[in-house]
Amino acid sequence: MAAVMGGCGNHSGGFEPPAPPRPGTVLSGAWILPSAVLLPGIAKSGRLVRHAAAAGLALIVTMALMAVMVALIAEEFTPQDVVELGAFEINAQPEDIPLIAERKPPELRAPVETPPPPPALDVPAPTLPGEPIVSTAQPVLRIDASIMVPRTLDPVLQDGDTSPLVRIPPVMPPRATRSGHCMVAFDIGPDGRPFNVRATSCSQSLFERSAVRSIERWTYRPQISEGLAVTRTGLSTRISFQLTDEGGRIIPE
Repeated sequence: MAAVMGGCGNHSGGFEPPAPPRPGTVLSGAWILPSAVLLPGIAKSGRLVRHAAAAGLALIVTMALMAVMVALIAEEFTPQDVVELGAFEINAQPEDIPLIAERKPPELRAPVETPPPPPALDVPAPTLPGEPIVSTAQPVLRIDASIMVPRTLDPVLQDGDTSPLVRIPPVMPPRATRSGHCMVAFDIGPDGRPFNVRATSCSQSLFERSAVRSIERWTYRPQISEGLAVTRTGLSTRISFQLTDEGGRIIPE
């Protein structure tokens, strides 16, 4: 360290870079300073070398692509068939159409001769009968209008029991899975309409409403007693519901 400093003192006003250190010697501050100045330049020169290599490689690739394109263009070109376009004339002259020759009128046929009428037949004149004709007219029966006196006839109803006139069949309930029946009791009024309709027993409860509604729409001939329509009570009937399968067979209760 003392020798280095002494060397610096022998030169007045100038700077002399120190000699490279020998192996095994300790670096001093005088040697570290020039090295810090030279290292950035070396790094910059390395970048320039890389840029130059990349530019050369890009140039080679570009030339190769150009050679491929030239080879593709150099192939023989075969032109397509030329399509002939139709030519159209504007304001073309119309062709002369030949005139239709005049038609000659049809020739008239010779007149047809009318045949002569048939000869007249000799028909003998009818002879009148000598005997008189018998008359078939019958004498007209005359009736004296004074003996015909109109009168009003009062209809007389004969005594009789009730009898059904209109019967509306019951409607099968949609929830039914088998056949069934209901016993229904009811009364019949003077007008022949059932009233007080009630179901006394049913094989299934779902048939009760349909049976009652069916009886309520029935019509009866009212009971006649001494020429007057009267109420009939205490009637009953059986309403049957028959459910069939797809084959038409009745499903039992």
